[in-house]
Amino acid sequence: MNPDAAAFEGDARLDQRDAFGLTSPRGTVRVVDGTWSWQPAGWGAPVWQVPASEVIGGAASTLLAYDLWLESPVTGTVGVGVDPPGGPWGSGGGNAPDVRGQVTLDAFVLALRAGGAKILGEPTSRLSRPGHGGVDLFWPF
Repeated sequence: MNPDAAAFEGDARLDQRDAFGLTSPRGTVRVVDGTWSWQPAGWGAPVWQVPASEVIGGAASTLLAYDLWLESPVTGTVGVGVDPPGGPWGSGGGNAPDVRGQVTLDAFVLALRAGGAKILGEPTSRLSRPGHGGVDLFWPF
C-alpha cells in the first residue's frame, strides 16, 4: 500500500453508453489501494475491481447527466455520476450550484489519479452546472 495514495468511497451512478438513462444503476464506487471497484446497491460485494493504473477518462460533456467518463479493459467505457454525501438533492439543484458535488468529484478523481489513472482535464460536477435537471441528451461516443 502506498501511504501517499488517496482513498475514496461514495455513492454513484454508472451507465454504459447511456443504456439506462435516468434509471442507470446506483451503488458505491471505491478507490482503495490503487484499485477502482463498483458495488451495485443491495449487493454484498463489488461486482468488479480494476487497477486504477488501467483506467483512462475525462470530463463528460456538459450536456450529459454524468460527471466523467472512465474506460478500462474490464468495464469498457462508462459514464460516472458521483453523488455528494446526503445524495444529489441534499442541496442545490436547478440553478443553485451544489459545491458538495464538486468537492466529492474532486476527491474521486484525486484517488483515481493517485492510483495511476489517466484522467484528462478537470471534470465538473453535474450538480454544480446551472440548470442540470438530470436530462440525458446523448452519449458522445
